[in-house]
Amino acid sequence: VSTSHTKTMLYNDVRLFTAAVVGLFSLSPGDALVTPDLTAVASLSRHHYCPPSWFRTTTAPPPKCSGLAGRLDSFNTPVRCSRLKWTLKAASDDEESTTPAPSPPVPKKPKAIGTINVATVVGSCTALGIIHRVATSGAPRLFKQHVIGAAAGTLMFLPASIGAVRSRIESVKAMKGLPTASAEDRRGSLLTHIYTHLYLTYATAVFMAVSLISIFRHKANMGKVHFASVHSRVGATSVALLAASYVVAQMKVWAPMLKRREFKFDPNLLWASRWHKRLGTAASALALGAVATGVGMSAWGREAFGPWTTGLILAGVTAVETFILLPSMQ
Repeated sequence: VSTSHTKTMLYNDVRLFTAAVVGLFSLSPGDALVTPDLTAVASLSRHHYCPPSWFRTTTAPPPKCSGLAGRLDSFNTPVRCSRLKWTLKAASDDEESTTPAPSPPVPKKPKAIGTINVATVVGSCTALGIIHRVATSGAPRLFKQHVIGAAAGTLMFLPASIGAVRSRIESVKAMKGLPTASAEDRRGSLLTHIYTHLYLTYATAVFMAVSLISIFRHKANMGKVHFASVHSRVGATSVALLAASYVVAQMKVWAPMLKRREFKFDPNLLWASRWHKRLGTAASALALGAVATGVGMSAWGREAFGPWTTGLILAGVTAVETFILLPSMQ
């Protein structure tokens, strides 16, 4: 060992011992609660005789140490601070090496088609109650068809159709977390939800058309005036808005084909339209309003269901309308 290196070692020994003594005797009452890192000091003394070139000072600001380590770091000696940091970092690396690595997050499975939602369940229960009551009554056949068609189309298929198209984005977002899901898989999920929405809307339109034609023929047989009550006007308006929403959708579906002037069956099902959404929401709200007025405001509804059953049906219709309108208003 050279003479200069021996002097450096002795000089650093004196400074280290002085720092330790000063740190121990100058602890404040608040610092007395902090246990000095004696292991780090012992490790520092063991590595103290290593050549200074083994240690590298860093440009990052020194960490805030507590207890004796903070007293030693307060002398701001580059070589000693770098040794202290190196020793503390080695100890932390040993702790990290013994700590088990966290398990990777489990990706969420894609959600199923959102047709079985709260609105569909509540609406189906309400519709089944209405259908059972009118089917066991002595009402004329055309009037039964009108009530059954309106209840099934409005309270069963319409909420399921809206739930299918609203859950398409959530399903695609869930599939992004799956490592095996490709762009084609996400596109297929979107098309599945859109086709489900389309077919359920067709079913809604068929039941509502049967209901409208049946009541029209029933009133014609009885010699009554058409569209004279609030119930009939609200129902007719909902059918007109549903047809307008369908027309807007068809314009979006076939617009790219007409623009290219290629007259072949190539529907475009991936699109978005504010007017289609607004018209569909308005048609749904008015259709549910027609059911509520038919049960609660008509003489037949009050007589057939009674006050308690009428209240339960109106509560179910209100719940379905709330679940349908709230997401559209956000």
